Amino acid sequence: MIHEIELFFLGTAAGMLLASFFDVLRAFRKSKRHPEWAVSVEDFFFWLITAGTVFGLVEIFNKGVLRFYVFLGCAVGAAFYFLTITKLLFPVFLGVFKVIKWILSKCCLIFEKIKKIFKNLIILPLKKILESIKIILNNI
Repeated sequence: MIHEIELFFLGTAAGMLLASFFDVLRAFRKSKRHPEWAVSVEDFFFWLITAGTVFGLVEIFNKGVLRFYVFLGCAVGAAFYFLTITKLLFPVFLGVFKVIKWILSKCCLIFEKIKKIFKNLIILPLKKILESIKIILNNI
């Protein structure tokens, strides 16, 4: 009976973990609009990870024997997470993605400035030199 209770609580922890992973995915989607195909790919990987987690839980801790209380524990953990913890963590996840988005936009601006400087200091002078060489070669 102790093993079954432990397995139920492991299922609960797995449910909470998977629910938090889903919150990360929701925050990622909310931070930037994704095309439909990208959402499908994200969902595919979410469900692949979910199935792998539950399979691993059952395989490692119950020798591959499926038990209802494992799935019930996962559902209870996810429900508990979505009814309580998500209100605290989702804004944090969303804020993290907004900060990442801001940092990436600043990096893109820096890259554009570097590209412009490179073009003005190296590419354009080289083009002028090549044009001068062409003119000299054509006059010979």
